Amino acid sequence: MLKVSIIEQRAREVSESRSYLQEQEYREQLNKVNQAFDAIKRILPDNIREQLSKLFDEYLIANDKMHIVIEREAYKQGLVDGIEINKLLT
Repeated sequence: MLKVSIIEQRAREVSESRSYLQEQEYREQLNKVNQAFDAIKRILPDNIREQLSKLFDEYLIANDKMHIVIEREAYKQGLVDGIEINKLLT
């Protein structure tokens, strides 16, 4: 049980560190997303532009949270696998 709590704690620390913000590929993709959204906003009528902006923000937040959950689980599984491999090797 102790291993699980350590793994969960470390996975949370990693997922909340926002270290991905330093990644060039992440910044490039974020820039593409922002450019695409700005292009869409420019062609929309004024009366729905604000509503779409709020909806898009909600979409991005939900999508980011979904990816964080996936990445956290992958990280946890990697730690568990590492512990099991270490047991086999020692």
